[in-house]
Amino acid sequence: AEDLIFDELGQLKGWPVLQGARGTPPLDVAALVKAVVLIGGLIGALPQLTEVDINPLILHERGLCTLDAVLVTEALKGDPS
Repeated sequence: AEDLIFDELGQLKGWPVLQGARGTPPLDVAALVKAVVLIGGLIGALPQLTEVDINPLILHERGLCTLDAVLVTEALKGDPS
């Protein structure tokens, strides 16, 4: 899965920025790939999860951080909450 994600990221127009374009240092693409894998695993493990919104996700030279994330779940039938 990680190789596929890495390959797909390489197709983005912004790929050169991730690699350190215009004199900036390369960003931690491995951390981004790991985050995508973990989020995919979460979605697979929780079928009631209907939406994941992470904005922004900030990639650094080492690691990444998210400033805001919202996870939306489908209410269980018959459950008023």
